[in-house]
Amino acid sequence: MAHARAMDPLESHMAAASIDGMRTTPTREAILNLLSLSPMTDEELCQAYRNMAYIGGAPHSSDQNIRTTRCNLHRDGLVQVVGVTKSASGRQTRIWRTA
Repeated sequence: MAHARAMDPLESHMAAASIDGMRTTPTREAILNLLSLSPMTDEELCQAYRNMAYIGGAPHSSDQNIRTTRCNLHRDGLVQVVGVTKSASGRQTRIWRTA
């Protein structure tokens, strides 16, 4: 669900309340489709999404938007952590898949 900041005007709170948090967008659908095919890290998900967008299977999106959308899908219970691995930079990263 969308949220307005405490200091935002009334109109912002009304707009946030009117947004359906479980709405389906092409980006959400593409991420769910990718994670249903194979569990992957955010790094792998971003690369797979860019490949999908390149061939016209998804709208173009920034890596940050892809990670934010994946985070929202996790919050909504649609994706889950299935493990941990090391990223290309050597840092620990989570492995995601559809719930």
